[in-house]
Amino acid sequence: MMSLNNSLDEYPFDDITGALSLNTTAGGIVSDEVTAAFLMANHFILSGIIIAFGSVANIINIIVFLKLGFKDRVNITLLALAISDFGCCFSLIFLAMCYSPMFQKLDLPFDPLDFHYLTSGWIHVAFTRITSCITAFITFERCLCVAAPLKVKEIITPKRVTIFLTFIFIFVIAAISPIYYTARYRMKFHPARNKTLLRLVFIQNSEQVNNIAFAIHSIFIPITTFVVVVVFTIVLVLNLREKSKWRQNATSSNTLSSRDTKVSKMVVRVATIFIVCFIPAFISFIVMQIVPDFHLKGRFENIFLIMFSFFFSLEALNSSLNIFIYYHMSSNYRTAFDQLFGRKDKK
Repeated sequence: MMSLNNSLDEYPFDDITGALSLNTTAGGIVSDEVTAAFLMANHFILSGIIIAFGSVANIINIIVFLKLGFKDRVNITLLALAISDFGCCFSLIFLAMCYSPMFQKLDLPFDPLDFHYLTSGWIHVAFTRITSCITAFITFERCLCVAAPLKVKEIITPKRVTIFLTFIFIFVIAAISPIYYTARYRMKFHPARNKTLLRLVFIQNSEQVNNIAFAIHSIFIPITTFVVVVVFTIVLVLNLREKSKWRQNATSSNTLSSRDTKVSKMVVRVATIFIVCFIPAFISFIVMQIVPDFHLKGRFENIFLIMFSFFFSLEALNSSLNIFIYYHMSSNYRTAFDQLFGRKDKK
């Protein structure tokens, strides 16, 4: 059995999305005080408001899509997206608390910046990646629906959609599971607080496993899904415009139905919010490859921390706004929503 590594400082891997650790000894251009203020404002206040709303909104989405049933593949996909979005928001609650300077000053039996790593950090990463994969899938499915509306219903059935979405959840969760083997908590002396606390430690030879997890969750999945969403959203918009011109000039058996057109436009809006919320993180990843000191413990560490605190808020925002799109663009959703809140007579 492998022994536990006694020193956290020997751990070489920092996940840029789910496990940021505040180390303000080398702040660079921005002072430590300014950095702490930004982290407090972004993680605890801004993100807190978005997280609270997003959690409630996605609970409502889940209930509504359950009421709508599982006969429609679109409802199944949006239900899965609502579950993932709820996970994105809910997992940020404890993470935001751990980044609060006030929470860190409490006389707690654990180190908040260590404790959030497994309890919320990687959980948030997993749900964020699941959301990315589902968004990529739904844009792809809508492109097929616009390109070949008669054939796609035979190819992409509700049963196959359910199986594929289940696979996404299983794959992403399985991909982070090794992290929970290499990292664990035990009582360890904390020099800054001069006492023994429950802290994060890693088994020996954990670097390879963590590097693989980093490659999958911080490089492969986010970059691939972002590119897929951008490409298929553009294709979807162009195809919708082309189909619209065909309907004006002639009647075709391959013409998209009015319902499918509305659903496709709704998906475009969902994908657009995803692109807007994730493009800053995508650009920052490119900057990290160009600017060697733009990372944790680098010259621009504090700027790095501030920027990624905004990215948490944007991720939460992406997982919170879909309720407005569904209510505005889907009559079935709107009817079920109104019935849920006793507004049956509203049209």
